[in-house]
Amino acid sequence: MGIAESFADIAGEATEYAIAQQSFQQNDWRYAAATFKPTLADAARYFEQPSLDGKSIDTPKDRHYQVTGHHLAGPFNRAFFHLVTDNAARGWTPLIGFDLWLTAAANCWVPIMQYESAAQCIVDSAATFRAHNSALPSDWNAEAIRYAVIRAFARVDIMTTSDTELVALFDYKRVFDGLQLRNTSSVGTSTSPVYDWDLGDDGSIDQVTQRLADTVDILPAAGADRLVVRLRAQAPNQQDDYLREIDLAPDYCIPSGSGDGADYIRQVSLNGMAMAASETEPGGYADYTAEPPLTLNLAGENSIILTPNDDLYFRRWMVFADLNGDHDFSDPGETLLETRSQGAITGAIDLTGGSPANKGQTTRLRVLMDWASASRPCGRASMGEYEDYRVTLVTQPDPMPEPMVAFSYGVVADSTVVQFENRSESVPAGATWSWQYRHLDQARYTEFAATHGARFDFGQAGDYSVQLILTTPLGSEYPVQERISLTADGPADHDYCAAGSVVDGLYIRKVGIHHKGLWNILINSSAVGAEQGYTLYGSELLKQALPRGETIWISVTAVGSATSSKKIGAWLDLNQNHRFDIDENIYLTGGNNPATTWIEVALPVDAPTGPTRLRLIVKSDAVPDACELISLDQGSGEVEDYIVIIE
Repeated sequence: MGIAESFADIAGEATEYAIAQQSFQQNDWRYAAATFKPTLADAARYFEQPSLDGKSIDTPKDRHYQVTGHHLAGPFNRAFFHLVTDNAARGWTPLIGFDLWLTAAANCWVPIMQYESAAQCIVDSAATFRAHNSALPSDWNAEAIRYAVIRAFARVDIMTTSDTELVALFDYKRVFDGLQLRNTSSVGTSTSPVYDWDLGDDGSIDQVTQRLADTVDILPAAGADRLVVRLRAQAPNQQDDYLREIDLAPDYCIPSGSGDGADYIRQVSLNGMAMAASETEPGGYADYTAEPPLTLNLAGENSIILTPNDDLYFRRWMVFADLNGDHDFSDPGETLLETRSQGAITGAIDLTGGSPANKGQTTRLRVLMDWASASRPCGRASMGEYEDYRVTLVTQPDPMPEPMVAFSYGVVADSTVVQFENRSESVPAGATWSWQYRHLDQARYTEFAATHGARFDFGQAGDYSVQLILTTPLGSEYPVQERISLTADGPADHDYCAAGSVVDGLYIRKVGIHHKGLWNILINSSAVGAEQGYTLYGSELLKQALPRGETIWISVTAVGSATSSKKIGAWLDLNQNHRFDIDENIYLTGGNNPATTWIEVALPVDAPTGPTRLRLIVKSDAVPDACELISLDQGSGEVEDYIVIIE
């Protein structure tokens, strides 16, 4: 993995430093610069940017099969460079850094190691190194050393962790034209950290996550060449920021070819779409990804025509495609075709049974023509050429059957409330719904819901017609009607229990409901407490429904007097029986809360759909109850109810 080779390079830099200090000089961070040819300005390897030698890699993300031996030393050389130079003002030197590497080599390195495990060993050796190294200034304790090493390796995309410090950190991977950010922060001894993501470093919080396992997906603006992301990890009395600039340039490995003018690809045609023919040798590798994309069918057979510059000889052909969008061609199933022909050949690429999950994405197709039996997407065509194209992933499955629209319903006992269950089948993707009703004495329908399922209070007894309409993305409508008879004289006593407060002071300042993003379900702010300490907010505040089977977060910010002793309670009427049952208490604390309380709610996958009630209570001095009027002798507080919709 290049770790041993890097160790030798670093030993050389430490030796160079010791010699240079005798003449008051500094390291040039270029290995063998004094002896390397063809010019004295060149070097065998470069610490600050290893790829300057044309073969070494800067980070493990650059690795491919052609990188071997000393050229794998780049990531560790570069991490060592940043550890020493980024902290030189505070006393680090190449000799001190090499002593840390020696400590790790003696303590926990083994003959065969990966980048990550070798780097983690260096982090874990900080305490032993600190105890035995007297050259490093004394203000560097083990915690500070671990932090510096973690940040140095992060500069080269090698992620390590600490068991004692809160360290904000993230890694990323390319997913088609987008990015997926992976939280690799160290929690240390902190409890319940919150992670704020600023996707653009413009000072705004674009997303909040609570767990290390949560990922953040980004689709950068078209044409953007880089993206700056700031991650802030916050815990009680602790905070750490990590700022990173991500290069958005295509990072596929670049192959090469002979470029001798005798053997090159003249034309490629895929599923009837032909690229412009080449009349001259492109130089061994041609990148046509700026041209309009071809199409590749993920769910059936594809026809491809491969044409060489002449038909005098047999050539070998290979076709690769990055089907999962991770910017390489090395995953199973990404070698689409391997054949041999004299002259043009028409081949078949059968992807029947493939996953349509990436339908609509645009990715890269690579074609190789060579005399030799080359089989690698990132190699050198000794007598031939590589060419790259953009392809759009499409599906052409059997036609879907006609949608079958149906629903069932149930009437809540002693009321005019009806719960509707959508039982439609063969529903096309992107379909929309409209629930409508009319009294049989009326001519026109009125819409009461646009969700998959619904719940509605008709308000009075009578005979009604309820209509459900499915509309396809192409505008076709599929309606179905049912007649419903309601016998109750009016709404039964199914209102929620009363709650509120007669004492001003502590009140709810801001409420948010979040799902895979900040404030993307609901945000509501109040400048003052409500009269009688109670407010009911309607569903018009909702930006979207609550998705059953998934996790949402509710944030509650309280201000006013007695904030230091406030208690929070939250209830969600999941079974929609107009009561807050014991198992519907989603949050209750007797301890003092921070300024903003975050409540994690896992919505059951079988929760009834339709509108229901969320109740939030903030109270000073005592734990709140779902149905109470906070009186003078109980402190102060406020109650807010929200009508939310589950679908």
